[in-house]
Amino acid sequence: MFPFLKKDDNRMPNNYAMTVEYLDGSSDTFELASHHLGQNILEFITKDDIIHWVRLETIKKVNFDKRFSKIVHIKQEKEREAQLAAQQAQQAQKGK
Repeated sequence: MFPFLKKDDNRMPNNYAMTVEYLDGSSDTFELASHHLGQNILEFITKDDIIHWVRLETIKKVNFDKRFSKIVHIKQEKEREAQLAAQQAQQAQKGK
């Protein structure tokens, strides 16, 4: 099982939308709490706590909304901050 979104930043959305377009021409839109791409399957949990599995071979296209882009941006920002803090700590150790 994979975790729900971590809310350690108040800018982080509570959920995000994903639209799955299938090879048969149909589509579904979901409000997600979290998703995971496995080897042959797209696994996700909706904000209503319902688990879904979609075989990748049935999918034509997947679209995420802007809230997902915001989540990616915030996570990248936090990673950069952590790397910078680690570099500064390392430099401080060298200066002692």
